[in-house]
Amino acid sequence: MPIPTLENRTNFKEYVRYFRDKFTSRIQTVELQHIRGMFTSEDSSLSDNTSVKFIIFENTDTVDISAEVNLNQYLYIPSLAGDYITLKIGSNAYPFRFEEEDGGIIYGSTKFDLNSKFQIDNKIFTVKGLGGILLQVEDAPSYALTESSTLINESDTVTFTLTTTAVPDGTVVYYSTDGSVEAADFTDNSLTGTLTINSNTATLTKTLASDFTVGEGSETFLINVRTNSITGSIIASSSNITVTDTSFATFTNSLSTTSINEGESVTVTVNTTGIPDGSTLFYTTTISTDVTPISGSFIINSGTGSFSITAQADLLVESAETFRVNIRSTSISGFILSTTDDITIANTTTFAITSSTNLPAEGDTVTFTVVTTGVADGTTLYFTTSNTASNYGDILHVDGFFTITNNSGSFDITVLQDFAEDDGEGLGVDVRTGSTTGPIVVSANTLTVTDSSFTITATPQAYLVFESNLTTTSSMIVDISSVDVADGSTFNAVLVGININENDFGGTVTFPFTINNNVSSFVIPFTRDARTEGTESFAIQVRNQNDTILSTSGVVAITDISYIGSRKTDKTFGPILVSRDNGDDTYASDWYDLCNIDSVPNGSKISLFIDNSGSMTTNTVRASVNKFVKKLSERDITVVVVENATEDWITPFDTDLV
Repeated sequence: MPIPTLENRTNFKEYVRYFRDKFTSRIQTVELQHIRGMFTSEDSSLSDNTSVKFIIFENTDTVDISAEVNLNQYLYIPSLAGDYITLKIGSNAYPFRFEEEDGGIIYGSTKFDLNSKFQIDNKIFTVKGLGGILLQVEDAPSYALTESSTLINESDTVTFTLTTTAVPDGTVVYYSTDGSVEAADFTDNSLTGTLTINSNTATLTKTLASDFTVGEGSETFLINVRTNSITGSIIASSSNITVTDTSFATFTNSLSTTSINEGESVTVTVNTTGIPDGSTLFYTTTISTDVTPISGSFIINSGTGSFSITAQADLLVESAETFRVNIRSTSISGFILSTTDDITIANTTTFAITSSTNLPAEGDTVTFTVVTTGVADGTTLYFTTSNTASNYGDILHVDGFFTITNNSGSFDITVLQDFAEDDGEGLGVDVRTGSTTGPIVVSANTLTVTDSSFTITATPQAYLVFESNLTTTSSMIVDISSVDVADGSTFNAVLVGININENDFGGTVTFPFTINNNVSSFVIPFTRDARTEGTESFAIQVRNQNDTILSTSGVVAITDISYIGSRKTDKTFGPILVSRDNGDDTYASDWYDLCNIDSVPNGSKISLFIDNSGSMTTNTVRASVNKFVKKLSERDITVVVVENATEDWITPFDTDLV
């Protein structure tokens, strides 16, 4: 028979079919190199001398391949387009069809092309070549789970053995536990986990806990092995395992006392039967605060175990509390085995506060004394103040701390003299624990603060003063006298009056001063402001730090001597406010008439200052300037014009006019 090629492969397949009766078996063994010409595509890993079982069949034939589905066996089906073949494995038959000669194999409703896989029975078939179908046969993975026992007691151990085939080493599978058991029924407190397969086997050991839960009855469970996760597909399951309730323990407890004070302890003793030596039991309290610890464990030896619970000394004044202790199995969340009687915690902490006076006056220091019970030496307590006095800063300390020694401690609060009429302010004091924002444990009765009488007077050394001029700088001393004003007290003197502002007094109308030995003083400077203002007057108000007026002096008059020409009667004019003409003669003002220059002799000298400090400048009154200068020139009057942006019209003329 000629070796097939791509050109004659169809003829070759038909030739084989025609002479199929001449073969001793429907399945012949060949090497891949002898039939490679029949493939349109194949897996590149195949070698020429690969052994292949060549299936000789006619369309719609059934071929028994039971003996040929061995591990890593290759089967070649030389199909033609439209062929049907049934492969028989044992008593089972599996139909396949070929819609195309080179288009893969269809099994059921699925088509399998090159390198795709499908499973029948316990075998995996992989398509390794097309042009007909070349199939590689491999064993499908298998899993079986067995258990060492199906009937166990609490505290017994059961071992599960997972046996596999065709599973690579290191493969991880998962297990879950189904049944009436809970996680606490196992010593590892778990119902799920993983297994790692090596040499096609893995084992799992689970130990049942002795939970000492009497009367819970028998429980059952089984182990499911799963792929991908603990909720994945189940691939193997154990038999049902019955756990017999072998609990026969008893529990009784006693208390060293049923009533304790804060800071004291109670001992809980648990007596048991049926509990092995070294067994661990657990406990929890029915309150989560004010006692320590709130949970824990203890060991049973010779049928007994004990532990202590301590009531915290929290410094809080509170009513009595009660709690119980629950004895539990397996963990602090385990089954409650027994419960103690009520235990009462008595409050032993008290606080009382007194003050050295209930009616302090401003300037007094009040001592507050706190008497306690149940408070340890060296304990730090805190105080805060409230009500009117503390809100306005009328006390020296608004909060602080002090220490308890021999159940007593004290602190001072000084009421400051605020120099304000506020008789009847209240002062409240709270004592706290932990910090100045901690819980309040006691409060003092609100104290009423009375005003302290005082007087304070400002006396100027003169009631008629002059502005500074070119040769003389004017100022005035103001004397302060007081009665019953504490040394170091600070006040403000504020100048108020008619036609005055801060520029008249060196840039301020407020002059602070401090009283010592009931006296003080300050100096008021008088500015050379170069303005013709007429008489100005002011009074001195003494004010406290809250700007309350405490007293007012007599009125002081300021004589205006700062303008040039003051010694030349009717020879100084202005300052004059004029309109803008913006260089237009139509809108020019007649400054000559405004200032009555006719009264000035011919041939005189006149000085003119134009203030450029604002939006009005020389250019905005240019037409008026020109009109004024023209009229003066007609009378042979000399004009000296000065303009600047500093409002200084004195200095430029000092030399010329003095």
